[in-house]
Amino acid sequence: MLVYEKHNNWHGTDDVENQGLSGQGSDQMGTRDDIPIIIKNHNTSIIEDAYLVAALVTLDPNVVYYPILNKTGRVAFEVKGVISDKLERLYAGETAPLEAFIGNHKKLRAAIFKLKNTFKKGQPSERIDP
Repeated sequence: MLVYEKHNNWHGTDDVENQGLSGQGSDQMGTRDDIPIIIKNHNTSIIEDAYLVAALVTLDPNVVYYPILNKTGRVAFEVKGVISDKLERLYAGETAPLEAFIGNHKKLRAAIFKLKNTFKKGQPSERIDP
């Protein structure tokens, strides 16, 4: 399994699940030193950062994602498809409409609350379609 860390560092890991998605860093935006993206396989990534997923969806509206609940109870997003090209565009500074980004982020936040409320009501599913 490959893990993407900030500054475009890739490394292999056998025990990413035990690290959790929130790593050791703080939760303040812009200062996180944790693992924001876990590449499960060539076509599936797990991303905990809703802002990053919103940016990916803004750059490519065809990005398919599903909210999931990780073992620590935090909501992350399972993103389908290869995202490396979209990440390169994002980190290269490609611009996108702010209004679209805000709309995408609102959809993601709604999916987060929907998933959390589903688990509060005792529903068994760990994944909800947005």
